[in-house]
Amino acid sequence: MAKKKGTRSTGVLLAMAAAGEVVLMLALSAISAALVKAGILAQSSIGTAGLGANALAVFLGSLLAARKFSQKKLPLTMAACGCYLALLLIANLLFLPGMPAGALGVICPAAAAALLAAVLAGRRPKRSYHR
Repeated sequence: MAKKKGTRSTGVLLAMAAAGEVVLMLALSAISAALVKAGILAQSSIGTAGLGANALAVFLGSLLAARKFSQKKLPLTMAACGCYLALLLIANLLFLPGMPAGALGVICPAAAAALLAAVLAGRRPKRSYHR
């Protein structure tokens, strides 16, 4: 059976989802840095802002990716989250000395955000009743 003209393979969709999550994370990190520099956020809350930006980036990226997946939204959304977390680990190992600490604090909110995005994207729309 021939593929439809506008469809992409699963690997390409996973790569696009992970790249989108990385771009969202960079944008949210820049916003957090600007808020700290402006004095709106205290410097002691940088870690919390980073974890919040991480969870929000995974949620938005996974929500956009889940809408592109036609079947198996939950496993593929979690796989996209795993690709994103693997990219974070690779970047951490490349650019920071030593092993990453507190990985569970990064993985758990990201996985929960991806799970929530998959559940929200998998809902069926309400039927409209015409009277």
